[in-house]
Amino acid sequence: MEKVISVNEKKIVKWGVGYVVFITKEAKKFGWTDKHKVRVSAVENGKEKKIILEKI
Repeated sequence: MEKVISVNEKKIVKWGVGYVVFITKEAKKFGWTDKHKVRVSAVENGKEKKIILEKI
């Protein structure tokens, strides 16, 4: 089972022709900076839908 470290409600923001979600507070908890890359996965399991970020 995964350990939940942070749960926050975020607003999806229109940015140019796409969307962004600001994760500054969560990224800082892991020591991530603008130099790191993440893998973005869209996951659907029945009715549950998630977007998962993983540092690569």
